[in-house]
Amino acid sequence: MLQQKTKEGMETAKREGKQIGQVKGTKLVTKKSVEMKEKIQKLLPTH
Repeated sequence: MLQQKTKEGMETAKREGKQIGQVKGTKLVTKKSVEMKEKIQKLLPTH
């Protein structure tokens, strides 16, 4: 039943031209990813 409702909702949204999910090519930035990127940059040897 839930699966059917979800399927119908997705079809309705597509018909109305709404965005479903993330746009292809966009990057999700989280607090944790920002912190880890900073840590990695500190540990990398500079050229």
